[in-house]
Amino acid sequence: MSFRDFITNWRYRNSADAMFDRYDRIQAPANPSPRHLAKLVRQLSQPKNAWFAKRELELIGAAAAPALAQAARSRAWQPRRDIDELLNEPLVNCLELLVPHDPETVIEVTSRLADSRFSDWRGVAALQAASLGRIDTLPLLRRLLLDEDEGVRESVSKGLVRACGAQALTSEFRTAAFDHLISSCAPNGKGPDRACFEAMIALDRKRAAQEFASRRWINRENPDVVGLLRSCNEAEIQLPAELVRDLFDDSLPRVTGDSCYPHCSIAAESLRSLTSSLGEAARPLLMSMLNHDHEKLQVASAAGLAMLVGLKDPAYLMFQKVSQRGLDTLNPPQRVVHFASTFEFQVGNGGLAQFFANSSGDHVPEIMEALRILGHPEAIHALVSAVDLVGPIARERDREIRLTAFEDRYDELRQRFEPLEDAFYATIGRFQQSLLLYAAEHADKILEP
Repeated sequence: MSFRDFITNWRYRNSADAMFDRYDRIQAPANPSPRHLAKLVRQLSQPKNAWFAKRELELIGAAAAPALAQAARSRAWQPRRDIDELLNEPLVNCLELLVPHDPETVIEVTSRLADSRFSDWRGVAALQAASLGRIDTLPLLRRLLLDEDEGVRESVSKGLVRACGAQALTSEFRTAAFDHLISSCAPNGKGPDRACFEAMIALDRKRAAQEFASRRWINRENPDVVGLLRSCNEAEIQLPAELVRDLFDDSLPRVTGDSCYPHCSIAAESLRSLTSSLGEAARPLLMSMLNHDHEKLQVASAAGLAMLVGLKDPAYLMFQKVSQRGLDTLNPPQRVVHFASTFEFQVGNGGLAQFFANSSGDHVPEIMEALRILGHPEAIHALVSAVDLVGPIARERDREIRLTAFEDRYDELRQRFEPLEDAFYATIGRFQQSLLLYAAEHADKILEP
């Protein structure tokens, strides 16, 4: 189903709604028969049923493991070595379902996949074997961390993060896996990746903080120092301010023009790191960066000021509150942050057509008011103009009624939305800055429970 089909044809929308409703209503039988389990496993290879079958097998849990293991070992489900680089979804889903219940089968199958000449299959082996969190997988993981393909190496790290979140790992495994990442994160002269940093933090946060607090990592020769800074910022790990400031001072003069990566990202992530380590002492630096020409520094400086008043991510904070307590519980400043960030997310993700097609379109008046309070001209112009183009029905809170405007005018509206979207995208840094500064100014209200 394409987006065009979804937005212009009510039958497709009803079909999509029915599909999600069916998925939400799936329940595991108390005592599934071998015949029923075999049927579900077969459905993993049927595109129309695979999503539902995987969910039911997931709910059934360990009782489904024998049937899944038999399928994973069968010749019919093994990847052939002479096919295109297309993943066999049934086998991938089967391995994911087996990870919590039958590690021996996962090790057996992934050991074979690790020898594939196709990097996609080696990546599957890396992700699923690492997800087990078992000491007997370390020789295989060590070999995959030296793979020539960056995606395979990243899959090991992602699997380790998954293992840390899903189960209690032995200290022996954590130490050994951390050692392997340290020694293998720069194979063939290539630098470490962000997933590697995240995995080390997940395995041993204290050791990672000690390891990263050195010039070995905090230097501009590190090809992914951006990933290091970002991972530490997200994990709220404080790095030595003097080292980060040197990095910032080195990158800032290079943040000029459109082709200034990675220096723009290094400077932006350094600002966030300095805010964490220096606290209020970072305020003068943050204030001086508010009017920088580059949008990454505009946003990072505002994000730092918000952090100083206890707001790490005000938009996500409002999303959580709405999800848990409902829209009616928001006070006026919270509503501004929620509705303005909703507009940014929907238009940034799929344009104005997506904005009207999703539940965000149910709140056009509230979002328009929020944008006016923020005072961002391009956002206001985009929404006001889009409403005028769609017509009065654009304000309709019922999605099905609202989307009738697109049934015969989809191509026309998408074409006329494009310049409005482009103008908004070109100033999205200023939009994000305005939102963060507004949240910081009203922090006492934003933080109200």
